[in-house]
Amino acid sequence: MEVPNKINVSCGTKFHSDYMAAQLHRRGLLNQVITAHLPWKYMGRAVLPRKKVLFLPPFFVLNVLLNSYLKVKNRRFLRWVDVFSIYCFDAVAALLGRKSSIYIGWAWSSLWQMQKAKRKNSLLILEKCGSYGYYQRDLLQVEYQRLNIPFDDPSPEILLRREAQECTLADYILCPSQHVAQSLLDYGYPAPKLIINPYGANLERFHPVPKTDEVFRVVCVGTIGVRKGSIYLLEAIKNLQEQGIPVECLLIGSVEKAFEGHFSAYRSRIQHLPRVEQAELKNYYSQGSVFVLSSLDEGMAYVQLEAMACGLPLICTKNSGGESIVEEGQNGFVIEAHSVEAIVEKLLLLYKEPQLVIKMRLAALEKIKSFTWDAYGERLVEALKKISG
Repeated sequence: MEVPNKINVSCGTKFHSDYMAAQLHRRGLLNQVITAHLPWKYMGRAVLPRKKVLFLPPFFVLNVLLNSYLKVKNRRFLRWVDVFSIYCFDAVAALLGRKSSIYIGWAWSSLWQMQKAKRKNSLLILEKCGSYGYYQRDLLQVEYQRLNIPFDDPSPEILLRREAQECTLADYILCPSQHVAQSLLDYGYPAPKLIINPYGANLERFHPVPKTDEVFRVVCVGTIGVRKGSIYLLEAIKNLQEQGIPVECLLIGSVEKAFEGHFSAYRSRIQHLPRVEQAELKNYYSQGSVFVLSSLDEGMAYVQLEAMACGLPLICTKNSGGESIVEEGQNGFVIEAHSVEAIVEKLLLLYKEPQLVIKMRLAALEKIKSFTWDAYGERLVEALKKISG
């Protein structure tokens, strides 16, 4: 079955829509990509002809301006600014988007575009970068309560209902991991509707550089907070250090405001960098011995792919999306979420067996060859061939 050559991709910001669109364009399948991202930032990673990209006004910059520059701190107000931006993008994209054979749109900001595309007999595909909204809300509510932190849900009910409408309307839903697919299955969406296609790594940007010391160093990149399960990694590092194990831990990322009180108790045990430029990240990954992602909920964290591309074995939870790229005991370990004991166990194993670390580093570099953006594009096109009846 041939794939129709008029595919529209719509994403309010960027995520991996540039990589997806570039893969479709290389195969002569891209009709148009629609975004409200800033043009000079959107075109920086993937090769796309300017005529194929419809740049809408940067609706989503409004929240950044209010928060970062005008120092507006009212979270409720900022959430509603996000809702306004989403609705504006969807409305204008529905008005200006070209007719397509297949429409691929990002969840939350695609409902009106999907409704219009359906009237034009397009095949509708929804991109779900993360777990189903209601699933995530319920999971986090329990965890915030466990940590005795007030749960200030960042997802307004109006957007969760909108996502539910999109999931129902879609002919298929693209999921980056089994975790995302399972969250949809748990809420009644049928398995035949779900397509799992893990993301890719940009091997031009991420590759090993020589490690400059013999320190056993744990690296984690991303927001430090409740959803990331940071408390479990921090507790594991504390446990090892109290056993006299000279393990270092480097955390790169901002700290969730509500989590700052918990994080402060561990500051003396870790190294923390609030931010590192993307171009420099490979240098920090490469100084690690192992990458640990203790997340409670992810779609498929790009940082796992980036770390593996720099030669790091992974220790990740079943909720991180890493199960697609980890071969158990070969290039990493997949553990249960919420488990300090599992993190300690795997880190101790790697600390005591440096030759195993070397073996797993080589396996990681080999495995990542199957998870480039080119490989992602091949899997996507194969899936489109199967569903393009």
